[in-house]
Amino acid sequence: MARSKGLNQSLSLAVEKEATAHARVQALGDGTAPRGGLGARDDATLTGMETRAAQMREELRDMERQYTPDFMAMDPRARALRARLAELERQAVQQRGAGQ
Repeated sequence: MARSKGLNQSLSLAVEKEATAHARVQALGDGTAPRGGLGARDDATLTGMETRAAQMREELRDMERQYTPDFMAMDPRARALRARLAELERQAVQQRGAGQ
């Protein structure tokens, strides 16, 4: 039981570190991307998408701190949040591509 709890804590920490690393890589990519091709409307849209994605990531991290990975895999709210986050990230990538 104690070993399982330790593994769950390690997994939660690894997931949190992975999300942080992903956010850093994304921020680096955003910082080096040329902004000249984006219009004001596109830039505002992209900024809104990134803000919502950051809020969703934070909400997921909060849930991961409270619940086990097994519960997160079964929880419909967590699954829906992950799906919305993935879709929002896909749209943001598409928006960046359209702006360049």
